[in-house]
Amino acid sequence: MNRTRLSIIMCGLLTAAVATAKTPQVSVQWVHPEKYTDVQETIGAPDKHRGQILARLEAHLRREAKRYLAPDQRLEVEVLDVDLAGHVWPVEGQDRRIVRDIDFPKIVLRYRLYEGDNMVAQDTVTLKDMDFLRRVPKKTPADGLRFEKRLLSDWLRQLSQKTQVAHQ
Repeated sequence: MNRTRLSIIMCGLLTAAVATAKTPQVSVQWVHPEKYTDVQETIGAPDKHRGQILARLEAHLRREAKRYLAPDQRLEVEVLDVDLAGHVWPVEGQDRRIVRDIDFPKIVLRYRLYEGDNMVAQDTVTLKDMDFLRRVPKKTPADGLRFEKRLLSDWLRQLSQKTQVAHQ
């Protein structure tokens, strides 16, 4: 077999392998983020860090979807509201997010989950964890969005379990 033919066959096999090694598709739409309850790091400039915060939450959602959803699934998410844990207060001349148990994280979203072309789940849900401070692991990373990220991870895990049960 000559090298050209071997190269063509190898390219075809590689293309087939890449096509079969799919990952779940996730689309995230932030619906009117300027109206969200609380997505700010500073008091005087609520828009200043909103894009960075939402980008970090979206990256986490995409990463966790790969972990919990099947390769043939597609998730469409519309985020309708975000209320970060705690509130921003001026402390010693700087704005700081102070987290207390009464200021729990909340995310409202609408989603549609597909397997192939078939919609297998859809709903509008309010994700909240009123017990969020009691669930903090002893070795918690210093991620300022850890409570909101946990909300998203817990929701994806539950969604995955619910769709698995429906198929049995």
